[in-house]
Amino acid sequence: MTTMQQFELKNAFSKVGLKVIDEATMSKCTAAATMLRLSPQQVATCWEAYSLKKNTTTLNEQSFEGFRDLLVKESNTVNNNIPMSDEHNNNNNKESPRGGAVLPPRSLPHVTPPAKRLQLAAVTNNTNTEPSSRRSSSLSPGPPVALQPSDKYETRIGAGQIVSTFTAEHKRTATNDNPLLSRPKCTIRSESSAFSTNNNNLSQAYRSLFTTTEQRATALDQQLIHMGQHLMEKYQLGQSDEVAPLEGVGIPRADQVCNIGRICNAAHYGKINATSVLLEGSRAAVGGARVAVDLSTLSSQYSVFPGQIVALEGMNPTGRKLQVQRLCEGAAAAPVTSRVRDLRQYHLQAQQGQPVKLLTAAGPFTTSDNFQYQPWQDLLHVVQNEQPDVVILTGPFVDMNHPAVQSGQTALQDEDGNDVIVPYETFFMHKISLLLEELLTENPLLMTQFVLVPSLEDATAEWVYPQPPFQDRVSGGLQPNIPGADGITIGTMGLDYVETATELPAKRVHCVPNPCTLQINEVVIGITSTDVLFHMSADETNANLPPGSRLARISQHLLQQRSYYPLFPPAPGMNMDYQYMEYWSMPCQPDLLLLPSKLACFSRIVMDTTIVVNPGRLTRDTMGGTYAIIEVHPFAKDVLETADDDDELPHALPERTEVIIKRI
Repeated sequence: MTTMQQFELKNAFSKVGLKVIDEATMSKCTAAATMLRLSPQQVATCWEAYSLKKNTTTLNEQSFEGFRDLLVKESNTVNNNIPMSDEHNNNNNKESPRGGAVLPPRSLPHVTPPAKRLQLAAVTNNTNTEPSSRRSSSLSPGPPVALQPSDKYETRIGAGQIVSTFTAEHKRTATNDNPLLSRPKCTIRSESSAFSTNNNNLSQAYRSLFTTTEQRATALDQQLIHMGQHLMEKYQLGQSDEVAPLEGVGIPRADQVCNIGRICNAAHYGKINATSVLLEGSRAAVGGARVAVDLSTLSSQYSVFPGQIVALEGMNPTGRKLQVQRLCEGAAAAPVTSRVRDLRQYHLQAQQGQPVKLLTAAGPFTTSDNFQYQPWQDLLHVVQNEQPDVVILTGPFVDMNHPAVQSGQTALQDEDGNDVIVPYETFFMHKISLLLEELLTENPLLMTQFVLVPSLEDATAEWVYPQPPFQDRVSGGLQPNIPGADGITIGTMGLDYVETATELPAKRVHCVPNPCTLQINEVVIGITSTDVLFHMSADETNANLPPGSRLARISQHLLQQRSYYPLFPPAPGMNMDYQYMEYWSMPCQPDLLLLPSKLACFSRIVMDTTIVVNPGRLTRDTMGGTYAIIEVHPFAKDVLETADDDDELPHALPERTEVIIKRI
């Protein structure tokens, strides 16, 4: 036990809202961390989970006894390679949000199906009439040469267990006794016109390394100016006597001033902290001048991160340091509303009084110790059983971090059992597309539509943010005339096979960009597959915040900054194209915000009207992960019938939505 260890542990505790702790208890915590081989961050995260479960904000010698039991359990979890965040979800969510009883696990848990239950769509009894030369019929999924199948996933415990819930305040009752409709009851629209294949500038969106410094600076300055205008409108800056007059950043004044600028880190390396905060003004107003920010004079709670555009009110008599007395963290867009005429069309006619059921899951879709995609097959069985209206899948689908991909072993087996190395698109076709086609072929009445969102970790996608939708590299595919390549189609991802799997005229697969804003009937959904929660949590400083609010406040930053990725500079490995940064802005405040992350899965209300959901990852290393089922109930029939056609109603999703996050 060293002074440095205690300092690191105190610092970690402070980040989760625990500021005051007596020396005796701190010594016990440090000794326990050393004995159990837990890092200060793991101990602090355990405390955050414990404090939420026990509804306490005090760590003393009495509460330490129960806290120590959780530390021991966490140590066993880490030693057994069970993901930490899953254990925390289990602890955090044993009680319902309303303090109810423990939620029972599903009576029929999802388990890995036998190998033959979900076969490739290219088997001989398939009724599809596509030519065999296009369908790669001589290949079947097989393990890569370098990886052997493992039974760790098959022997997992807790499959189908509920780990987190969000319950609607007023659950609506369906008005139709028959949930099976003869047509899709959802209309999906996407804000993806910027990536249309008819756009002549499409190829330029991929060339992030060709963006000049001047282009990036201009884009960032324009963002600062536009966000500054939103701040001025929201807080009446420069228009009210109750607010200090606007002044350029770094200009000395004897009286109080209000500065609008971007938060920066004074240190070129390392995480931002309360003593390294700078405020940068616009180039147009002050030539990009920066001033040091003193947050110690701020009595209220705050949370700041690099790239955040804020308004600061305070004193700056010397022009070198702004002593902050008020912080305006951002200006979210207004919540979305819809006309009653449209709501009647959606809820009474298309949905026939039934709720819209969504299912969302995030990759990776196979475990790291094999390439069998067992969790993906299990998820398709969930789709088959639950029959959701829309399934939203975020990448990676062919994960670049998978050992087999990194070693170039994306292999399929031919009829003779030989491993054949295939391109990423061909691998995607066999592992993702053909199993989707099989699902729809065997269930012709299934009306589910699928939304595919690429990831920067996808081997089959462009590695630049904002990210264009999935598309075939070679239109219609290409068959190379080389030995051993019989039946291999290069360039196609096979998604057109899914579209033609049944005679249903509606579109079944929607390929959208990352990030994207979808509208499913009236519900506006914001999605990004990039782990922005993890990136921002690693580079943020705060004070006076209530414990357990870290994930909610980071989600709130996205809404307040009107951006799916407000962090600047971005996290390592993020290839950002700042010429197109307008395409990762939020056009509105979404009703539902999907932020898949490696952090603890959750679902909660943010800024009164938006439900933020982190469904977690479908797989975590060699173990199974989680997915989410979301039901949005319609408005009450009497509400819609008594209102005028042109009345605008807020969507009020928190009052009519239920979210259940389950283990696969």
